[in-house]
Amino acid sequence: MNMTQARLLVAAVVGLVAILLYASIHKIEEGHLAVYYRGGALLTSPSGPGYHIMLPFITTFRSVQTTLQTDEVKNVPCGTSGGVMIYIDRIEVVNMLAPYAVFDIVRNYTADYDKTLIFNKIHHELNQFCSAHTLQEVYIELFDQIDENLKQALQKDLNTMAPGLTIQAVRVTKPKIPEAIRRNFELMEAEKTKLLIAAQKQKVVEKEAETERKRAVIEAEKIAQVAKIRFQQKVMEKETEKRISEIEDAAFLAREKAKADAEYYAAHKYATSNKLAKEYGPVYTLYFGSWPTVVLHGYDVVKEALLNQGDEFLGRGPLPIIEDSQKGHGIVFSEGERWKLLRRFSLMTLKNFGMGKRSLEERVQEEARCLVEELHKTEAQPFDPTFILACAPCNVICSILFNERFPYNDKTFLNLMDLLNKNFYQLNSIWIQMYNLWPTIMKYIPGKHREFSKRLGGVKNFILEKVKEHQESLDPANPRDYIDCFLSKIEEEKHNLKSDFNLENLAICGSNLFTAGTETTSTTLRFGLLLLVKHPEVQAKVHEELDRVIGRHQPPSMKDKMKLSYTDAVLHEIQRYITLLPSSLPHAVVQDTKFRHYIIPKGTAVFPFLSSILLDQKEFPNPEKFDPGHFLDKNGCFKKTDYFVPFSLGKYTRFGQLLASLNYVLRDPLMQSQLIELF
Repeated sequence: MNMTQARLLVAAVVGLVAILLYASIHKIEEGHLAVYYRGGALLTSPSGPGYHIMLPFITTFRSVQTTLQTDEVKNVPCGTSGGVMIYIDRIEVVNMLAPYAVFDIVRNYTADYDKTLIFNKIHHELNQFCSAHTLQEVYIELFDQIDENLKQALQKDLNTMAPGLTIQAVRVTKPKIPEAIRRNFELMEAEKTKLLIAAQKQKVVEKEAETERKRAVIEAEKIAQVAKIRFQQKVMEKETEKRISEIEDAAFLAREKAKADAEYYAAHKYATSNKLAKEYGPVYTLYFGSWPTVVLHGYDVVKEALLNQGDEFLGRGPLPIIEDSQKGHGIVFSEGERWKLLRRFSLMTLKNFGMGKRSLEERVQEEARCLVEELHKTEAQPFDPTFILACAPCNVICSILFNERFPYNDKTFLNLMDLLNKNFYQLNSIWIQMYNLWPTIMKYIPGKHREFSKRLGGVKNFILEKVKEHQESLDPANPRDYIDCFLSKIEEEKHNLKSDFNLENLAICGSNLFTAGTETTSTTLRFGLLLLVKHPEVQAKVHEELDRVIGRHQPPSMKDKMKLSYTDAVLHEIQRYITLLPSSLPHAVVQDTKFRHYIIPKGTAVFPFLSSILLDQKEFPNPEKFDPGHFLDKNGCFKKTDYFVPFSLGKYTRFGQLLASLNYVLRDPLMQSQLIELF
C-alpha cells in the first residue's frame, strides 16, 4: 500500500467517524424533553435540555415541549340545536405538559398528543355545547361563556385521561354564519330591538305616570303636612298667648300685692324708722324673732359704717332661704376671699366685655331696639307694659351670659321669666319670712318655701345646660360671653384643687346676675314710665334735650350721658323717688366692732336704711315730691350728690351700680321714642 492509498483510507475512516458522530449527537432546547425510540419501541428515560449522544440509525428521538404552548384548531364545524351549521374560525388552546407526565402522554397519545388528544376533545366538547343551544345563544347570549366552558370540560377529561397536562386558557373566535341565516338573524334582531325599544318606551311612560302619581301624592301629603304644621303653629301660638296671659296675670296680681305690701311696708318702716331714730338716735337695735339687728339711719352713720369702717361691715347678713340653696357660692351671698375674687373677676369681665367682639353696651342697645319694636306693635292701644318691660332686662342678662337673646314669646324664655318672677314676689310671703326666722324647723315642714328653693334650682339648671353647650364650642382665645370667660378661667386654674372657679360658682354667679339685673331694672322702667306720664312737663323737657343733643335717628350711649344733664337728672330722680330698696341687703360685722360708742358683736346683722338717705329733707327739699331739680344746679347742669344711694354704699354696691349704669342705655330709648305717649 503506497502513501496515497494510506491517505485515502485515513480520510475515509475520519469521514465515517464524523458521519457517525453527527448522526449520534443531538441538541435538546430549553423547555423541552427528548423521548427516544429504539427499533420503534419507546424508551422509558427522557432527556433534559442540552447535548446528548445516541446510537445512530438504530435510535431516534422526538422533542416534546414542557412549557406553555398554544395549539390552534381552525375551521371547526358546529351544529346548533336549531339545525344551523356554523363554523368556528379559530380556537386557541394554551396548555402546558408537566415533565413527569411526558413518558405516559407520549406512550398513550404519541409525541403529537395535541393533535390526537386536544384537537379531538375540542371538536367533541364544542359540538356538545352547540348542539345543546340555539344559534342566538351560541352567537350572542352564551358566547362569552364558551371559552371558560371548553376549558373546564377539557381539563375535567384530561385529569382522568392525561394527568399532568393542564389547560391554561381557551380562546374562541366569533363563529361564521351563512349569509342568508345572518341576514335573517339581523332582521330578527332588528325586530327584537324594536320590540325592546317599544317595551322600554312603555316602561318609561308607565314610570313617568307612576312618578307623576307619586309626585301628586307627595304634593298632597306636603300640603296636608303644611296645613297640619300651620294648625299646630296656631295652636302653639294660642297656647303661648295663653301662657303669656297667665304669666302676665299672675305677675300683675303678684306685683300689685307685692307693690301694695312693699309700699305699706316702706311707708310703715320709714315712719317707724324716723320715729325710732328720733327716739333712739341714728343707731339702734331691732329684734327679728330672736335675731338682733342693728339699723343705721341717715347718711352720716351709713357712710361711717360702710365706707370708713367698710372692711368690718363687709359680712353678709343672714338670709337663710337663699343661703341654704346657694351655700355661700356666687357673688351676692359669698364672703371673704371668694367674694373678693369672684367680684373682681365679674367686674373686670363686664367692664372689658367683648375683647374685639360686641361690647356690653351694644348688647344693651340691641335689646333696647327690640323693646321699642315690641312697644310699637301695640299700635297706640292701651296695654299693660309690665311683662314686656321685664323681658328686656332679662334678655340683656341672657346676652351677657349666653351671647343669646330670646323672642319674648319663646317657651324657654317664658319658663325662665316665670321662675324669676314667682321667686321675686314670693320673697315677701309669710312662708319665706317664717323660713328666714326659723330655718332649722322650716326645712322639715312642707310649704311654698320649698317651691321657692325648687325654682332657684330650676334657674341654676337652666344656666348649667347653657354651660354644657358652651363647653362643646369653647374657644378661649375668642370668648363670646360671661360663661366663656368663666370657663376659660376654670381651665387656667384646673390644677388648683381649691380654686373658686368651678361650675357651681359659675351657675350661682349667673343666677346672681339675673337677680341683680332683671327685676330692679324692670321696676325702675315701669315706675319711670308712670312718672313721665304723670308729669308731661318733665317728659317734654326730656324729649327736647334728646332731640337737640342726639336726634331721633341715633341710639343714646354712655358717652352721651355727660351732654344730657336734664335726662340724667330725671333718671336719678326716678330712682331716688321710688326708693326701690328702702334698705340694702343685710350686712354683718366680721368681728367684734366698735362703732361710735357701741360694741357690735361679731356676726350681728346690720341694715343700712337707704330711704333715710334718699328722702333726706336737708339734701332733697320736698323729698316726697318728684322733682328732677334735686339733681340740677343753678345753671341747669347735672349735680352729683353723695346722698344718691339707690343700692348701697361701699364695696357691695359696685356690682349693682355697673349693671344700673349700663341699663341707662336701655331706659333712654323709651324716652327718646316718645312711646310713653302710648300709655
